[in-house]
Amino acid sequence: MVFSIQSGISHVIAESPVYVDQIPNITINDGQVSINKPVPYFIRDPHTKAIIAIIDTSGTIQSLEHTTAKFLLTQNQLIIKSRPSETRIIDLSKADDFVVNRLIIYDWLDKVEAWAIYAIFPLIVILSFCYRFIQILVYGLFGMIFNAIVKAQLSYGTLVRLSAFALTPTIAIFTALSLFSISFHFSWLLAFFLSMAYLFFGIVASKQKKIEPTKTAELSDTNTGKPYLK
Repeated sequence: MVFSIQSGISHVIAESPVYVDQIPNITINDGQVSINKPVPYFIRDPHTKAIIAIIDTSGTIQSLEHTTAKFLLTQNQLIIKSRPSETRIIDLSKADDFVVNRLIIYDWLDKVEAWAIYAIFPLIVILSFCYRFIQILVYGLFGMIFNAIVKAQLSYGTLVRLSAFALTPTIAIFTALSLFSISFHFSWLLAFFLSMAYLFFGIVASKQKKIEPTKTAELSDTNTGKPYLK
């Protein structure tokens, strides 16, 4: 998961120049927005040529209605269309003075790429732990089915522990594959069946261990406790 997120962040940042290079110098002074380009100014998707952002400090365009744009920067407002029926307005009239240009944006992106993974790593660990914990509990239920089939008479707690062991090889294998950027369709299904196979054989092995002491006891002398010698 960590490698996938890191790869995703790097991919987004690698694609960013086609958008960042369209951004003009934006200055906010005394709560008033100005740019170094004629207005209205349009930022487009380089692939579809659709307008994704509009900068208009002249007041000609005052809303995002009847446009494909998701952002509109006016003289003192930033309007964001998060959903077709939902629009947010950020008042910039009381904002501190600052300047945004391409160099500053690229500097931000470099910092995001360098530090993002460290910032979200604790969250990834917690979510991964919760996911695996729930997965082990669910696999324990599948273990109850196998337990009934082979008549191993194992408790649910034992089946949960076996599920944890059964998941370990699968996690190791797919982590190694992700290191080499190897992926394929329905990999989750293969991981499931592989874990189920390990779980089944673990239950069978546990049953055999329970049977062996019983057989040894049957061959022991009931008085001395020593096994018969043939």
